Amino acid sequence: MGQTDNESYLPKVGVGILYPTNFYNQARKLQLQIAQSTSNCDGLTQSPHVTVKRPFRVDDMDGALDAIREVLSNHKAIKLTVNGLGSFPTGAVFLKISPSEELNSLHHKLLSVLKPFGVEPDQFEGANMLFHTSLALNLKGEQLSQTLDLLHRKEELLRFELSSLDFGLFYELSHNRGWSIGEKISSHA
Repeated sequence: MGQTDNESYLPKVGVGILYPTNFYNQARKLQLQIAQSTSNCDGLTQSPHVTVKRPFRVDDMDGALDAIREVLSNHKAIKLTVNGLGSFPTGAVFLKISPSEELNSLHHKLLSVLKPFGVEPDQFEGANMLFHTSLALNLKGEQLSQTLDLLHRKEELLRFELSSLDFGLFYELSHNRGWSIGEKISSHA
């Protein structure tokens, strides 16, 4: 049975590392170029970020978010290495983020503080976590080839390092209609 207007909706929340302004704008420009060349705007439903905790739902969301805020506000700046392109069979195209001890450590800290709230890692977390920044979603056939061709011509621009002190709590916009940065958290460490 579908949701009525009077039912409450328990959104999913995910945690991501936010990019500094210059790279955020560069990644958003790539998302816009892909959308224009493929007529597929699904990638624009997410602000560029690196997911460190995949989306989850929990009854005690306030408690879970307080635990996440504590971890993030005391975490030091994270060095990110963007290392080319990748794609998933679902039609997603992404920037590969090289795994590092500090990324893995942050990911596992978040999994640990959420465990008391009943949040278990999903099949793509823990040892299977692939850090990335989505540029396009739900591409089909020719759209996928066009996108990979476009981005491979720019691949030399897609290899660099940067640091970030900012994190975001991403909230699902009702039933897979996209994601919004619901809260920005800056590290105090």
